[in-house]
Amino acid sequence: MQAILTRFKEPSSYAALTGVLALVGINVDPGLMQQISTALAALAGIAGFFLKEQANG
Repeated sequence: MQAILTRFKEPSSYAALTGVLALVGINVDPGLMQQISTALAALAGIAGFFLKEQANG
């Protein structure tokens, strides 16, 4: 789960998501995509706040 949260912090993940959506025929307005990416980043931050860290030992 941590790897997914880390990926959502990277702008390249949103660019890749946009490419995949365009490939399947879904076109999203750039302004709307910015709002979606901001919302996803906020959700990732909230999830990161509430998820407990795993012990590495």
